[in-house]
Amino acid sequence: MIFDFTIKTTKSPAYSADAPLETELQLKPGIIHKLDVRFRSGCASLVSLKILQGIYQIWPSNPLGMFVSDNEVISFREFFNMFDSPYKLHALTWNDDDTYDHSINLRFGILESWQLGVTQPERKPRYSIRDLQQFINTEFT
Repeated sequence: MIFDFTIKTTKSPAYSADAPLETELQLKPGIIHKLDVRFRSGCASLVSLKILQGIYQIWPSNPLGMFVSDNEVISFREFFNMFDSPYKLHALTWNDDDTYDHSINLRFGILESWQLGVTQPERKPRYSIRDLQQFINTEFT
């Protein structure tokens, strides 16, 4: 599966490193095996990106790092487990350009469990059959 997101970040001072635009990236369960980050021509290394899962920065791996570029695709292989719910990441972007808005394209390649030859861990049901039977037989007033 490939997921594609375009994030438009408005010109400064709307967003900054201290107050970035946060974009939710809803994905599906699997292993992220490839990530492409496309900075369009004209970004001039003025728009920045970090990708987080919860409060933890995933890419770039170093906490003080950020992706910046101009007219370039940053592409790399990865093996990041996304089998645990919720299946989403967050992109933090900000734009230091005071004249133009800029957009970044993100593409995630995800391998599903059947492609890996594995099954997802079996989850215990929240309620037992007995609990459900008792609920069904309950009289509501």
